[in-house]
Amino acid sequence: MNDDQKKLEEWSKIDCDATEFDKLESKLESQLEEQLSDLESLELDREKIGNPDSIGETVKNVVWEQFLNQVGVVAGEDFIKVGSIYSLFGHPNRQNPLICQTTVV
Repeated sequence: MNDDQKKLEEWSKIDCDATEFDKLESKLESQLEEQLSDLESLELDREKIGNPDSIGETVKNVVWEQFLNQVGVVAGEDFIKVGSIYSLFGHPNRQNPLICQTTVV
């Protein structure tokens, strides 16, 4: 009983302000709402994972993204190759001072 009396004395010394309880309650409610919304989004993700159409759509998007990345890489390499050729021999639509051109009048 001695321990119970000590606990009661400690609780009696604590100033219990109602506004602090209101703040605590609103904070706990907001945290609970946030966790419930997270849970709802997890449930939606779970449904998507089990849905074959959703899996197919995800795979299609990833394949398409990788295809576009590869096209970009090849286009970039081709651009670099063409640019280096033009720097050596000049662009076909521009006059190159290194190449002697004659015009017939």
